[in-house]
Amino acid sequence: MARTLMGTRIRERRRAKKLTQTALAKTVGISSSYLNLIEHNRRGIAGKILISLARELGLQPSDLSEGADVALINTLAEAAKNNPKSGPEVDRIEEFVGRYPGWAKLIGTLSRITRDQGETLTAMTDQMAHDPFLSETMHQILSKITSIRSTASILATET
Repeated sequence: MARTLMGTRIRERRRAKKLTQTALAKTVGISSSYLNLIEHNRRGIAGKILISLARELGLQPSDLSEGADVALINTLAEAAKNNPKSGPEVDRIEEFVGRYPGWAKLIGTLSRITRDQGETLTAMTDQMAHDPFLSETMHQILSKITSIRSTASILATET
């Protein structure tokens, strides 16, 4: 699927540099219709054309040809699996990572934070439920709060 994303990466980088297809194709030495096919993932590229495109876009050839970050894809797939009601397009995760790497990293980070906080909450709940000292201390605190409220209520009605 890395070839599929190569065209997407080229298109996004070209747009970021505010180049037209015609201008980029001319500097690389290919037709604009061929560049259009490449950008829409209908033609693969390698060799001289890949090197020329990468140079014109200010990238290394490996930046265009390598697949998207596998760990990030796995994180997003796990986030999608954990949120089945949202109905994310799981089959398009790699394309999303390739086109919007910043947003994908943000979503992956937020997913990890949410997962970690859920695990922390579960651990704290388990600790509160099974720790006799904590349970007894909490009971004493709540009893003192209740007695203070009762006393305050009595004093408030007497004045």
